[in-house]
Amino acid sequence: MTIINQKSISGITSITTAAAGDNLLTFHTNDGTERFRIDNSGSTKITAGIVTTLTVTGNATVGDTVAITTVGDTTVRDLTVRTVTSSDQVISNRSGTSICFRAQSSGTDKFTVQADGKVKIGSNTLVTPDANADNIVIDTGDVDSGLSILSATTGRIYFGDAADDEAGSIRYVHTDNSMRFETNSAEKLRITSGGDVSIVGDSQKLLIGAGDDLLLYHDGSQSYIAGDDIRITNKAVTETQAKFLANGTVELYHNDSKRFETTSSGVAVAGNVAVTSGNGIDFSADGHGSGSMTSELLDDYEEGTFEPTYTSSDGDFNTVTYQGDTGGRYIKIGNYVWCTGCARINGGTLDTSNRSSSASLRIGNLPFANDSRSNGDNSDSPNAVRTPVWNSGSTAPNFIAMSPSVNSANLFYIGSNGAVATVNNVSTLGSESMVQFTVTYQST
Repeated sequence: MTIINQKSISGITSITTAAAGDNLLTFHTNDGTERFRIDNSGSTKITAGIVTTLTVTGNATVGDTVAITTVGDTTVRDLTVRTVTSSDQVISNRSGTSICFRAQSSGTDKFTVQADGKVKIGSNTLVTPDANADNIVIDTGDVDSGLSILSATTGRIYFGDAADDEAGSIRYVHTDNSMRFETNSAEKLRITSGGDVSIVGDSQKLLIGAGDDLLLYHDGSQSYIAGDDIRITNKAVTETQAKFLANGTVELYHNDSKRFETTSSGVAVAGNVAVTSGNGIDFSADGHGSGSMTSELLDDYEEGTFEPTYTSSDGDFNTVTYQGDTGGRYIKIGNYVWCTGCARINGGTLDTSNRSSSASLRIGNLPFANDSRSNGDNSDSPNAVRTPVWNSGSTAPNFIAMSPSVNSANLFYIGSNGAVATVNNVSTLGSESMVQFTVTYQST
């Protein structure tokens, strides 16, 4: 049945009811073109040629599927919106191609779901993404692209498999502003808010090199830097400062020159060993004699020259003019001093009037003071002397002995065979006097 000229329905020139078994209700415009139909199942269709927008005022309820088909094709295989279950709604493209969401103002796709399930945000193609990481792609053509995870306490990215849904993860904890990395369901690395990097747990190693050649770790008690060839250099890597090599060899450098090396038999030193005051070489690891050992620390070595003088137990003289042969040398090892020298007056000025003539005559200005007595004469250290010239042969000194706690030594002579040695006094010194001496003593 056809209803013609339905003026009460604006723009509709005819409505045709079912005929010849098609069971359709169709609506036609005045040029006879079908514009809308309802079939016997209740489905509706806006047919070809519609170029204006379908506007629905109020709610429109669709019982099953809204289908948008290709022009001139009645098969529903393009974009559909349908109900799957009582709670799920599905947007699908039955033709098997992508579903694109496009901003009308730009005319470019902003979000695309491809037929294979891969998702792309943006329409730009900066480069073809790796096939192993193209499930979700962001390529908007912007200089910077990003993904934000916003949360109150913790943001998480989990990596799981069939056995563990959180085998690995990356977490940002806002309560302490730390970034945490987990493997095998446990935290292994943490970056703190202050920028410190923590390898969490004991015996977890930082491995460096293609063959894990350098290891840094802490086992709960000790800390380790492990490797078969470890070198410490300056920042520019142009000067070596230390090497730690296989077989236990250690080399220390100064200004890129090796100065110290451990060997299988001990150490090798290229240069001087400087010992600070109060320290030395400790020999306590070895055995010692049967006496009462007081020290096994070798704390000094020194050698040099000095100018010996004639002096007295009362002090120095007014004037003594020495001949050019006067001089001395010394070596000090630990606190033991060895001196050899010569004190000579050869007709020069000699004025001893400021001292008592009976005061002991001494060789003075020795490089170190003698130790104090602790047991009788144990610090006097007597030594023989040679007296090539002396104003009175009977009082020419025969030996020299240190005086305790001072840097001078008394001169002695033996007046006759078998006689007891007598200390030379000031009166025995004349303007033609020469003593060659050696003295060994323990310094303070």
